[in-house]
Amino acid sequence: MSYHCELRDETAQPTLAVRCKTTYHKLPKTIGDGFAMLRQHLREKQIVPAGPMYVKYEGAPAHDFTIEVGVPVPAGVPVGSGISESALPAGPAATVIHRGHYTDLPHAYKALEKWIVTEGHAATGEAYEYYMNDGEHTPPDAWLTRISMPIGQR
Repeated sequence: MSYHCELRDETAQPTLAVRCKTTYHKLPKTIGDGFAMLRQHLREKQIVPAGPMYVKYEGAPAHDFTIEVGVPVPAGVPVGSGISESALPAGPAATVIHRGHYTDLPHAYKALEKWIVTEGHAATGEAYEYYMNDGEHTPPDAWLTRISMPIGQR
């Protein structure tokens, strides 16, 4: 698969988030449980999301690692049990869109990491996966995931 990588200026955005400790093997269930918790909270509080759900990774996944599962929201919305306020950062980020199953995301990450180095940038160590369509109601070959890696000073 061919990937088109680009530099994008991200805008800061308040979010509601669940921080979860997980393992690579338990990652799909951990993400799914976090999204379910957030969807329930959004329904109960009648909050309209301000963007697609996301997962934030800090550094490369190790045996046990922590992720943030979140959703952009308008400022000042109520938090809930196990849900906290967070924010998506503003600033330059290298991005790429992956079309297809989540198990193939490593190919998109490799393409983006190579592009970052080739273009002379340095990633901060964080990565965000934005799930652009609903994985429950969209066939896997049509899933769209935008990967975003904030760029720092080199």
